[in-house]
Amino acid sequence: MSIPGTIMFRGLPVSVVCKDGIRRMSLRVDTKGMVSISVPCTTREETIRAALERRYDWILGKRQEMRERFDSTFMPETIEYGDLTVRVKRRATGRVDLRIQPPEAIIEVTAPFEMPLAQIQGLVEPHVPRLRESRDRMRKALPAPFAYESGEMHSLWGEKHELVIREASRPGVRLEAGRIVMDIEAGMDAADRRGLMRLFYSKCVTIALWDVVARYEKLMQVRVAGISCRFMKTRWGSCTSRNRTIRINCMLARYSKAMLEYVVVHEMCHFWEKGHSQAFYDLVGRYYPAWKSASDFLDKASSEILI
Repeated sequence: MSIPGTIMFRGLPVSVVCKDGIRRMSLRVDTKGMVSISVPCTTREETIRAALERRYDWILGKRQEMRERFDSTFMPETIEYGDLTVRVKRRATGRVDLRIQPPEAIIEVTAPFEMPLAQIQGLVEPHVPRLRESRDRMRKALPAPFAYESGEMHSLWGEKHELVIREASRPGVRLEAGRIVMDIEAGMDAADRRGLMRLFYSKCVTIALWDVVARYEKLMQVRVAGISCRFMKTRWGSCTSRNRTIRINCMLARYSKAMLEYVVVHEMCHFWEKGHSQAFYDLVGRYYPAWKSASDFLDKASSEILI
């Protein structure tokens, strides 16, 4: 039976792409919220529908995430408690989670799609005094942003280096004679320069990652299938345990390599333990005994990610 190019699933059009040479189905939601699935050419339509049914919650959550990130018309739900604003994030989840996002101290509550806003408001309300106190404390601790001008001191692997700005035809950043040299084009503002610095940090972390991952693969007797480095606003690292890939925040280049090692171990331990249970931290401690001090340090450093 031939598979149509598009099938309707729970009211959603799903683009089906048949590919020779692949063994597994691969599901994707693009920035516009369009769903596609790549499948081996011998796959039957009922098999595809069964796979979509199993991943339906993931599809809903991913479509919502893409709306929030890329739809300029999207307006998030909010709950007001006097001077306190709580942003509501809808996800395919069975629980309600509260968090304060550094460094701007944005308060978010993650809640199921079907939960009424009034019910969410009632669940959050008892926590308002604590949330207000935590928000104010985080805002006071927020460091001043860098201007990315010559003479500033910037960190690389825990050591301070003077920043030197030079105009050039080809933008880039390098470490030269103990100083961080940033070549910029005329007219590049602080945001552009921040982007160059993040790219430099990403290259530094990527180079260091291979050695760190290789050492802990041998120690932990587990293989990492893929590693990548990127800028992340709220996490030092993340992983996908199913395919054993890890992603590391490029801003770890500011701190000692011990912090990079801790995050790598943390993410690799998630291959065995998905949550942050006592069993998980016991596992982390087996391979990185100083995990608690590293975790505390990075918790405090999280306010510096965006500067």
